Amino acid sequence: MNGTTYDGAVRSRRWAAGAAAWTVVFVVLAYAVFGTSSLTSVDFPTPD
Repeated sequence: MNGTTYDGAVRSRRWAAGAAAWTVVFVVLAYAVFGTSSLTSVDFPTPD
């Protein structure tokens, strides 16, 4: 690590890509665990 601007840009870009990937993984896991029907019923209750 020489602390150049290029290294900083690469590191921040890698961090942003990692954060986006983890967000997608978390959303997919949440849907897999809780199920889309339960999530939609809690967020948007349908009168029936």
